[in-house]
Amino acid sequence: MPTRAQLLGATLVTALLCGSGPVAANNDINIFNMMVKNYKPEEAPDRYGPRGAYIPVQAQAMLEAIEVDEHGSAVTLRCLWRLTWTDMRLRYRGSPAAGGLMISHATAGLMDAPKIWLPSVLYPRSLSVDFDNSLDNMFMIRPNGTITWQRRVITKAPCGLNVAYFPWDKNTCRVFLRQNLDSKALMLNWTRSGVRPVYAGPNLSISGFRLTSLGASSRIGSMAEDHGGPARSKSLVLRVTFRRVSIYYIINDIIPTCILVIASYMTFWLSPGSVVVRALLASFMLLACFIVTAIAGRAAPPVAFIKALDLWNFVCLFFLLWALVQSLVVYRMSLGCGSVTDDAATPELQPPKPPAQNGNDNDPEAIVAETLPPPPPPTDDLGPLPPRPRRRTVSPRLLDLVSRVLYLLAFCIVIIVFGVVYS
Repeated sequence: MPTRAQLLGATLVTALLCGSGPVAANNDINIFNMMVKNYKPEEAPDRYGPRGAYIPVQAQAMLEAIEVDEHGSAVTLRCLWRLTWTDMRLRYRGSPAAGGLMISHATAGLMDAPKIWLPSVLYPRSLSVDFDNSLDNMFMIRPNGTITWQRRVITKAPCGLNVAYFPWDKNTCRVFLRQNLDSKALMLNWTRSGVRPVYAGPNLSISGFRLTSLGASSRIGSMAEDHGGPARSKSLVLRVTFRRVSIYYIINDIIPTCILVIASYMTFWLSPGSVVVRALLASFMLLACFIVTAIAGRAAPPVAFIKALDLWNFVCLFFLLWALVQSLVVYRMSLGCGSVTDDAATPELQPPKPPAQNGNDNDPEAIVAETLPPPPPPTDDLGPLPPRPRRRTVSPRLLDLVSRVLYLLAFCIVIIVFGVVYS
């Protein structure tokens, strides 16, 4: 009388010889239905460890998509999770080349009543958890009783985004996976089968950011004791690190403000008397900088502190204001020194008018008395005059020359500092 394992092995060999595709899928379903005929899904598999304390379950995750919600400080991860455990009640005889039985969720009765035992896991600290019931969700049952459960999970977890370095910010978010406190004791571990426990899919989708690293770790929490569960609850931590793609802000904010600052530098090369041209040019650059920063700032996350991009805009506004104030100061100094070259600032010199005659044209003594200056006061009693102090004045052209060097040097230093600190 052939045993149940022999019958399953014979059926599996027949399925492999018959072909693949829909026929092979139907054979897998028939074999699976024979295996779970007397199976009790409410009973947990054999436990391992000291006194059979836990059921080992290995986990692996493939990241498919990342969506960052900056306004809600949350991140949504779409992952394809694979949980692997061993159930000795589902062993069968099969060829090593067979691989295993491919069973869909519908065949396994996951929608209504599961036909096999499944580990009960939770995603703590998550805002929402959705399950995508697509064709990729399935079970693989190997001949030695090893079961791999593949399921796509969409998890939205809170993530405190640090945008102080915006738009060169880098953030790390975490998603936790642990056992249900009301279920049997599980020992969750990341897979150690020679592959990475967490990796990015070939078609990873992430908008506005660039994935820099993925990490996997575990932690032991004491929260299970408060819920009447096991004394030690192990959680798996999926760590995702991503950096913002800053090319949009560089093209729409950094480069235009640099051009405006360099254009305002040209005002130092104009004549000190060209106050109208210098003031209009500096004012136009200042207004244009306000418009550029306002447009680019609409795409920035709303926060209540100064970001790196805001600091850059403030520095550019300072340089533009420097050029405007410099123009007014130089013009005022040129008026005091008498070196203004504009036509409006230099009144036309008129010849002195002759003294008015009062009708005594024929009296030479009256004419001489009117034209002679009054006699100087006596200086014998006043003593020597004190030395006249020299006024040290700065030439407007010298001030422009110094400003040309300081302006350009200060702006180059600012660019280098920003590149070192925020790169």
